[in-house]
This record gives sequence, C-alpha cells and structure tokens, in this order.
Amino acid sequence: MKKEEIRNIYNSIIDIHQKLLSFPKDIISSIDPQDIEGLEKTVKFLKIFNNNLEDFTEATKKIIENLKEYLSPITEPEPPGTYVVLSLYDNFTFKKPSGFILEGITYKGIYTWKSWYIKVLEVLKERNTEKFINLPEEKLFTSRRGKSLFTRKKNELRVAERVNGFYTEVNLSANDLRKVVIKLMKYFSINPDDMKIIIKRN
Repeated sequence: MKKEEIRNIYNSIIDIHQKLLSFPKDIISSIDPQDIEGLEKTVKFLKIFNNNLEDFTEATKKIIENLKEYLSPITEPEPPGTYVVLSLYDNFTFKKPSGFILEGITYKGIYTWKSWYIKVLEVLKERNTEKFINLPEEKLFTSRRGKSLFTRKKNELRVAERVNGFYTEVNLSANDLRKVVIKLMKYFSINPDDMKIIIKRN
C-alpha cells in the first residue's frame, strides 16, 4: 500500500471520528420534544451509542498515533476540485476543510478539522506568544464542571494533542472545535469575521 493511500486512511479515520462526535447532538436536535416515545427510544439508543463511541475513541486514538508516527512528516498535495468559503458561524457538520484565511493570509494543506484547529493554534502562537503560553491558566477555556481545553497534564484530557509545552483537547466534533476557535479569536483580540474556512465542494 502506497503512503498516499495510508494518508487517505489516516484522514478518513479522523473525519469519521469527528462526524460520530457530532452525531448525538444532530439526533437530539431532530427529535420532536412532544414525541415522548421517540425521546425514550433516542435516549436508550444514545446510551449504547455513547458507550460504543468511547471504545471507538480509545481505539482510534491509538491507530491515529500509530499512523502519524509512520507517516511523519505528514504532507499532502492540494486536491483538485471546487471550493467554497465558510465563516466561523456556519455549520461545519459533514464538511471537510482544505484551508483557511485569517486576516487576508491563506493557509493550505489542511484536510481534517483537527488539523485545522492545530494549525490555528500554531498561527495564534506566532501572533502573540505571551497570551498563547497562558492558555492553560485562562478561565475562559474552562467549563463549569472544571474541565479545561488546555492543560499542562496530558492525563487530564480525553484525547490530548501537544502544542508548545502543554496539551489541548481534540476529542471534539467539527462544530465544537469551531466554537473553541471563536473563543480563541476573541481571546487574541481578533474579529471572528476575519477567519474564513476553505471547504472543498464534493
């Protein structure tokens, strides 16, 4: 099997995982709150689904790390096709990124929402290193339950990705990553409207 085919598998695994993370929210939003029977059936289904998703996430994490090590450094050619541009306020579900534009500068070579998120962090670090290194201590990125998106301890996160001396959570759906990036834009005093995402049209 050629490395290009393995890279495609690597990206497909990440893409499928992020779509599965979005699935429960999409299911719940489509249910009629007056349909009691439908709600009960959905809750029962989601309990089983979420348990299976946890197992899948653990297996996926190991496979991705294994493939990442084998493929390192991961580089890909720009695929042909037609592209559209989305804002940070659009729905990212069932869409695949190809790059992004931030304040007029274009960044390409991005094929999963995870790689988009990591690249955004790299760009923000270059723009303001002082603010960046303080992300683990910034309360804006800590939930009401005390869970932080950035930490210096890897074991505090479900699926951790190392970024410049600390870790960030990447076990998030495309739309959840989108919401995190909106917060990041505001934290770094950048207008979220100045970020545009390049999407390859199927």
